[in-house]
Amino acid sequence: AVYGAELILVSTGAMEEARDLAQAMQMRGEGIVLDQFANQDNPQAHYETTGPEIMAQTAGQLTHFVSSMGTTGTSMGVSRYFKEVKPEVQIVGLQPAEGAQIPGIRRWRKEYLPSIYDEARLDRIIDISQEDADETARQFAIQEG
Repeated sequence: AVYGAELILVSTGAMEEARDLAQAMQMRGEGIVLDQFANQDNPQAHYETTGPEIMAQTAGQLTHFVSSMGTTGTSMGVSRYFKEVKPEVQIVGLQPAEGAQIPGIRRWRKEYLPSIYDEARLDRIIDISQEDADETARQFAIQEG
C-alpha cells in the first residue's frame, strides 16, 4: 500500500470489470470514483489546451485529427475546439478492430461507452488491426525517437 492505497486486481484484467468493481465499492461507501469516463473536466482540458496547442503548432494547416478511443476525452475536447475555429477539420476516432488488444484504446460495448462520449463529435470512426497498430508504433519509434 502506497499512501494508504490498496491495489485490487480484477480477475479478468478487463477495464469493464475494474469499472464495475470501482462503482460497486463506491456504492458501499468504500471509496470514491473520480471517473475520467464521466468527468467533464477531461474533454474540457483538451478543449482549452490540446486543441489550441495543435492549432498553433500546425499554424492551422491541418485537415484531419485522428485520436484513439480511450476515455474519449481527447477526441471530444479537441473536436469541440476544432469545429469552432476550423470546422472543416475532419475528426476521426480510432478504435481496435474486433479481437485486437491495443493498450490504452478500447472498442467500447454500448453499455460501457464513456458518458463524455458524443458520437456526433466524430466525422468517422476507423478500426485498426493489432498488426497495423504494432507496426505503426515501431515506425514512430524509429522515425520520431
